[in-house]
Amino acid sequence: MNGEIVALRVEVGKPGRVRVVLQGGQSFTLARSVAGRLVLGQQLEPAEVEHLQQLDRQERALQHALRLLSRRPRSEQELRLALRRR
Repeated sequence: MNGEIVALRVEVGKPGRVRVVLQGGQSFTLARSVAGRLVLGQQLEPAEVEHLQQLDRQERALQHALRLLSRRPRSEQELRLALRRR
C-alpha cells in the first residue's frame, strides 16, 4: 500500500482513531498520536505505511496495558499474558 495522502478523517464512533485515505481509494486507520505526523499530499512508500502500522500496534498495546492497570494493580506476568492474548 503506497501513494499520496488525499484525506485524513477522524473515525466516527472510534475515539482517538484517524482514517488515512490514499490516492486510489486505499485506506487504513491509525491512532491519532501516530497520524499526527502526517499531512495531506504526503507521499507514503510501502515501508513507511508498514512502519506507521507498527507504531499504531504499539500504541494500541500501550493503551490496553494502561486500561488494565487503571482497574487494579497487576503483576508483570499478568500484563504479559493479557497483552499476548490480545
